[in-house]
Amino acid sequence: MRLVLFFYLLISVAFSQSASLEVDTISLRIGEQFNVTVKVFDTNVDSVRWPSNDELFNDFELLNVPLFQKIIDSDTFGYKTYTLTSFDTGAFLLPSIQLVNLYKDTILTNSINIQFITSPIDSTDNFFPIRPPKNIKFNIRELLAYYPILIICLFLILIFFLMRFLSKKEQSVIKIKEEQVPIDVRYLNALNSLSNKNYVDNKKYLLYYIELSDIFRGYLEEQFNVLALESSTYELKIILNKLDIKDDWIGSFLRVSDLVKFAKGIPSDKESVLFLKYHINFIKKYSIHCDAEQTKIDNDINSFNK
Repeated sequence: MRLVLFFYLLISVAFSQSASLEVDTISLRIGEQFNVTVKVFDTNVDSVRWPSNDELFNDFELLNVPLFQKIIDSDTFGYKTYTLTSFDTGAFLLPSIQLVNLYKDTILTNSINIQFITSPIDSTDNFFPIRPPKNIKFNIRELLAYYPILIICLFLILIFFLMRFLSKKEQSVIKIKEEQVPIDVRYLNALNSLSNKNYVDNKKYLLYYIELSDIFRGYLEEQFNVLALESSTYELKIILNKLDIKDDWIGSFLRVSDLVKFAKGIPSDKESVLFLKYHINFIKKYSIHCDAEQTKIDNDINSFNK
């Protein structure tokens, strides 16, 4: 009897502490925000050790730094509410979070699946019968009435292919000339051109981050022979990890760039100018043609900052 009572008390203590993971929605469109609340039910919720924000929600973008709040009611519990979003489509898992209390007991939350879609699902279930095609006899003589039109169409088609041939020839010449310019010099010139457009001063953040992101991805694609331009932000992070490129500013740049392009975020002017400098230093880091072009760009960037 005492042994049964001992096990009963042990189970009661073990299950008297619990934690839960709650979300306000599980189906969103790309770029939409949602809230995740982590609750801990314990008499000593103030002593619960929470993991750092960097260790949570790796597949999502964290948009806030939540504060711990405590509720004293019939059940005392503490909670934190995180605001998240994602710029990739698909199904993602909010993993179970591990917490440690005053007694060094491990408390685990539940896990939740989140779905990001590109467009609403069409739930229309109306079906219509397919009509059979009509049998209409073809008469060659009917084409004679369109003889002048056919001649004009053939002439236009001939002109189209001739212009296309000349355009391809011209593009190949331009491409050969571009290939003669080193990759690093070409992209440093692009950064120089971007700094001269004064997008930040004129509050044209969307244009600024679109061009800066294209320059960064284009340089990665040509310099390291990877598919950076077509990759999503999540895929690009995987590519950078495989290349062992772990510059601290890159994660912040990708997050701010996505917020500006997809969520109409307003970035800091100082941070935006710093990102341009980081790109220049990044290209210099992997460059083999650091010459007068870079000195010229440095001077332009200094004047741009003033």
